[in-house]
Amino acid sequence: MNRKALFFLAVALVGIVASGIIRRVISQSSPPCTAEFVTRLQGGIASQAPPPTTLQAISPAISNAVFFMQYRSGLSVSSTVQQRLAKLEQEVWPGNCNGVCKLTRQEVKNIITATLMDGIRGLTDAQINAISTGSFCVLPGWTPSNRMMYVDLKSSAMNVDQATFVQNAKLLRNGDSTLQSLFTSAISNEVDACCNTLAYALPSQWNTTYYDPYQVFFIAYSLISEDHLADSYSDYKTHMSNMANWLAQQGFNCPYEGRCKWGDVGYMYSRPVSTLFSDTQQMNLLNRYAAIHGLS
Repeated sequence: MNRKALFFLAVALVGIVASGIIRRVISQSSPPCTAEFVTRLQGGIASQAPPPTTLQAISPAISNAVFFMQYRSGLSVSSTVQQRLAKLEQEVWPGNCNGVCKLTRQEVKNIITATLMDGIRGLTDAQINAISTGSFCVLPGWTPSNRMMYVDLKSSAMNVDQATFVQNAKLLRNGDSTLQSLFTSAISNEVDACCNTLAYALPSQWNTTYYDPYQVFFIAYSLISEDHLADSYSDYKTHMSNMANWLAQQGFNCPYEGRCKWGDVGYMYSRPVSTLFSDTQQMNLLNRYAAIHGLS
């Protein structure tokens, strides 16, 4: 397996490579996303799960965020995690820490990397084998007889055979230095891409030098799930309805009702979100945030 394939394998293990729609290769002077995608983000996270603007708005904002993530990927966020997130958000609020308790982008990269590596180290051989056959799949409902059984490392790019995925996933879990280096570099690049896109598209909400717990939680969620945070609830459902119609035309009956677009059994693309961003790992992320500046 060449170095480029190893790179994509490393990042795929935690779902941090986003679609070519917004993570495209661009020149330094080009905007990080298209005008059309700006509109989609405005209809998505900007209107459905905006960051809180007052102390009193923290709990309602977190409730909105939880609903946003749940209907899109099936992610479960426990009341304990929600309370922890709310407490941290209150502690970093202007007037409490005056901004000094928020994290730099590099600190965000560090805690996301550490959290995800903790999750990967905890994977058993059985879990890795199961992931190789039941996850990382584009359009799981599309099952022609000649479809090759590969592990789709992205929703629109490179794939590898299951045996190669399992072998290298175990190497990463067991501390392979080459894969860990690629993994760290990939997370860094994708955090930059996510933050730059949100800052450009939603400057009043995301154009910032320092990141609060609410924002960090969303960045981690987006990278793991490959949810680009765009589109309204109705648009989201329309996309799946259109795909269901296309599948039916191809002879595959795959109802979308009750399904999520992303997540463990994503209709459009599946990833093991509940494993890699479990309740334990969500709390791990928030505790690592708190530890940077000694928050309670």
